[in-house]
Amino acid sequence: MSQKEKVFQIISRELLNMIEIGKFSSGSKLPTEMELTSHFSVRRAETIHTVKARQIKNPLGSD
Repeated sequence: MSQKEKVFQIISRELLNMIEIGKFSSGSKLPTEMELTSHFSVRRAETIHTVKARQIKNPLGSD
């Protein structure tokens, strides 16, 4: 049985994709929680979870 992807995983994947395709230039700041909330049409708690999950997985910014 396949598990459904969690919202924070989708946001994280999409955010990484935007970085990879150059939507954000090197050294630029990523969108705020409120901007992410609006862009992905999700609750603020989901964007907070995404940010925290990325910090735990990748605390220094390199995978």
